[in-house]
Amino acid sequence: MDYDETRHTDSEIWSLIYRTLKDIREVRELLCTDELEKIFCKIKLIEKEIDILSVLIFYL
Repeated sequence: MDYDETRHTDSEIWSLIYRTLKDIREVRELLCTDELEKIFCKIKLIEKEIDILSVLIFYL
């Protein structure tokens, strides 16, 4: 893997980490409401993002 590919991968990882943290904050806010369907959807999205992150980090 050359430098550009590594940098691109690092950028993807940080972007995904940022999005995941943002989703977690949104779920925390939603927990104060009765919108269980939205909470469930966000949690599923977070789960997928964590799976993707684990694969990206594994192949670094």
